[in-house]
Amino acid sequence: MGMEKTVAIQSAKAFVAVHCGAGFYASHNNSLFISLCRSVCSEVLRTLENGSSAVEAVCAAVVALENNPLTNAGVGSNLTRDGTVECDASVMESSNNLFGACGAVKGVKNPVLLAREILHQQMSPRDGLVAPMIFVGDGAVQFAKSQNVETVDLSFHQTEPRLKKYNEKKRSLHCVDTSTASGAPNDAESELDTVGAIVVDMHGVIAVASSSGGVAFKYSGRIGQAATYGAGIWCETVGADGFACCVSGTGEQIIQTSLAKAFCDALQQDDVSLESEVSSAFLNSKRITGCHPRYMGALVLQVSDWLQSAKGFLHVVHTTPGFCWAMASSNRKNPQAQLSRLLLPRDASSSTNVQSVAVLGYSV
Repeated sequence: MGMEKTVAIQSAKAFVAVHCGAGFYASHNNSLFISLCRSVCSEVLRTLENGSSAVEAVCAAVVALENNPLTNAGVGSNLTRDGTVECDASVMESSNNLFGACGAVKGVKNPVLLAREILHQQMSPRDGLVAPMIFVGDGAVQFAKSQNVETVDLSFHQTEPRLKKYNEKKRSLHCVDTSTASGAPNDAESELDTVGAIVVDMHGVIAVASSSGGVAFKYSGRIGQAATYGAGIWCETVGADGFACCVSGTGEQIIQTSLAKAFCDALQQDDVSLESEVSSAFLNSKRITGCHPRYMGALVLQVSDWLQSAKGFLHVVHTTPGFCWAMASSNRKNPQAQLSRLLLPRDASSSTNVQSVAVLGYSV
């Protein structure tokens, strides 16, 4: 059902973890996804050790994932029913609990950088108004341009594989939403969701970010968990402890359960395991409507007294067939990476794979 691992932890200063999305991974692409996660961790760790802030570093990680056409974020995103790309993204920081997000955005090169700008604007509200947390649609694009966030032609994020897949689905489903279709992709294709990252900087500040092209063949204007407060990402500091989570999977189910916050809340309770929380808050939740399989994958970080001892644990959780992730730290500069696979039973919603990995827990 699941496994947990605890390893002695050594002091460290910086940490980064990333994932390429929960979903179906084509077997011939395994090494490409693992290599991508490793390279992003290595690069972001260097920036952290050179003094980058948590927000800047976590956004740099997600930008690297958005710019790679392998992922369903930024370049290579899924197409809507109308044949366009609409992206969601968000970022959150533990020191001030600020959250910035954008949704259903067209033509913004790196949506996570727009989310970062929305977060930054909250630090210095203008005109005496409450600063917005979330921008969507055309308003988000207008705001991006006003803040010099790079915009691109609407075709920029489209790739030939996504266009081919879109045309095939349009012909075969006759404009029926793919979320109602049965069956899983064959082994020649990958079906992935939201990418994400968590970092801890040299000052012990935690930041988390997420970006997504959304479900394939979605309705235009649809918003997923990557742009929803408490659902796709969460981080906070409670005393000397810090918590962060980024979630990928079926957006509507994740929104209905506010899953990222639910996982962080669970880690603050002594008598609740993360595996039991997956079961109660997601797999068996009465908040989720419909009969579709319950798909999610998450990185959940817990740290304690970071500046003194850098104690922490990274939990890797998924109910999808695959979940590719990696982590690196000042004590483990060679990133640990894995494409975790789960053999689903006929009732896919009843299966969980839970791993608890000690953060920075290996000798260097």
